Amino acid sequence: MKKILIAAVALTLTAVLQVGAVPVNVSTVSGYNIGNGGGEFNINPVIGVGYAASVLVNNGFETFCLARDISIVVPGSYDATVNANGLYTQTAGGATKILSKGTAYLYSQFATGVLATYRYGATSGGTASLRAQDAYELQLAIWTLEGEYSYGGGALDLAGNVFVNAAANTYGGGLAGLAAALAANTPGGSNVGALGLTYLSGPNIGKAAQPMLVLLPDGGTTLMLMGIGFSSLALVSRKLRA
Repeated sequence: MKKILIAAVALTLTAVLQVGAVPVNVSTVSGYNIGNGGGEFNINPVIGVGYAASVLVNNGFETFCLARDISIVVPGSYDATVNANGLYTQTAGGATKILSKGTAYLYSQFATGVLATYRYGATSGGTASLRAQDAYELQLAIWTLEGEYSYGGGALDLAGNVFVNAAANTYGGGLAGLAAALAANTPGGSNVGALGLTYLSGPNIGKAAQPMLVLLPDGGTTLMLMGIGFSSLALVSRKLRA
């Protein structure tokens, strides 16, 4: 029994996989989205903790998508699962990837309201607002760091996007800093994980929708403990039946 418990705990600590599925609504907020298929998106209810007031609206939180090859219907209702390791479905065919260190860093800065040059309060002018323009640039930066988009005909131009440049500078600057920003994020790194979304209705019911970014509660510790709790309960149940 002791060996079984140790194995269960080790498995939970290593994987920190999705814990349950939460029904959510995904929409966009006028003045926060330029209408090009990218962020900002609003997810209701709030998942995770530590968001700045500037990214909490309509009982939800603002976020960005990770993959360009997967569609999403907005507004729409979905099942959401958090992967604290940052593992997400990158293509419609099911290929998976761990989000990059640069993406995790940028979203952590955005979600906590301290991302330099991001004009959180400039929402006048509807979808053409300054905030929406910054959202478009940040979305392109995230796609770039996830290998979904590039500047300069395939070569990354650090000067082409202020947020790509910010991510590179965080890890030393220049091409070396960019290489570090492109590397896979460590579990719980920057307190950011991936939010997997699954269609709840319509012709795509049960299929994966566009994955997005989410702040983790306690750097993923809560999710980890929940996973351990579920594993322990399952073991106790088996013991009682035996």
